[in-house]
This record gives sequence, C-alpha cells and structure tokens, in this order.
Amino acid sequence: AGEEIRVFNEVHDSVTINGPDGLTNFRFRANGFVAPSPASGAEYRFQVCDDRTGEKGRVVQVHTSGRIRHETVTCG
Repeated sequence: AGEEIRVFNEVHDSVTINGPDGLTNFRFRANGFVAPSPASGAEYRFQVCDDRTGEKGRVVQVHTSGRIRHETVTCG
C-alpha cells in the first residue's frame, strides 16, 4: 500500500530515453494500470538508445492497462 518496490534513478550518460511529452516517470497502481494514464492513445512509447549511431535500441510500450511490449529499433 503505497510502498515503492523498485526505483531506477540514473541512466548512463551515453544512454538516451525519449518519452512522450517530456514524461520522465510513471507508476503502476495496485490494479496494474498505469498512472498517470496516457493522454493520447492507449500507451506510452519510450525509445531507449545509446550514443552509437546505427546500433540497436528498444522501443518500450507501456499500455494504460499495464501491459508492456518492446521492439528492436536502429538508433540514429
């Protein structure tokens, strides 16, 4: 009840995380849903890449229901 289970604070300087509308954090409610809820669409999309152009990164999709998916992307 209100207890944080895990928090990730720092990301290495060579890694970038691009999220929607400047979103820097979110949480999962007790029912598994995401808070705050995505304003547009039904999911948040974050692209995670490092500073090596052409290398593989990930797009992480967090649905308002709490479902998480990812896909590989080429960073640029």
